[in-house]
Formats: sequence, structure tokens, C-alpha cells
Amino acid sequence: MSEHRVIEKPWGREEVVEINDKYMVKKLTMWAGHRCSLQYHNIKKETIYVLSGVLKIIQGASQEALEEKLYRAGDTITIPLV
Repeated sequence: MSEHRVIEKPWGREEVVEINDKYMVKKLTMWAGHRCSLQYHNIKKETIYVLSGVLKIIQGASQEALEEKLYRAGDTITIPLV
């Protein structure tokens, strides 16, 4: 089932490009100087591909062990299950 929809967010926009039984593809547009909330996933693994700009990702095994790293256009990161 393919479904394309756009969801406006305070930090930018989320576009659902593809959704099916095995995966979901979203395109996120984040406005400069904005951020989304801290989150974790027990069920899904997440892969991020930076199309343009610079993206700061803060991640770690717990809220007490967070590290930040900058990603640029062409960089990818896969965030494992917690």
C-alpha cells in the first residue's frame, strides 16, 4: 500500500513517501535552527540519509549517555533498536 501524505510540524514537514508491510519511507524537512523531540524505538530500526544541509543527531543508550554528531549531505546513519 503506497500512501503519500504531508504532515506539517513545528520544526518543518514530514512527507510519507511509501508505507507497506515491511518498511516506511519518510522525507523530513527540518527548518534551520529547529529541532524535533528526543525519541526512541523498541520495534523499528531507523536509517537517515541527509540530502542537504547539516543535521545534528544526539543519540545514546540512555538519556544519561547521549553524544552528538554532525551529518552532512550524502551522510547516512542507522539508529538501532533500543
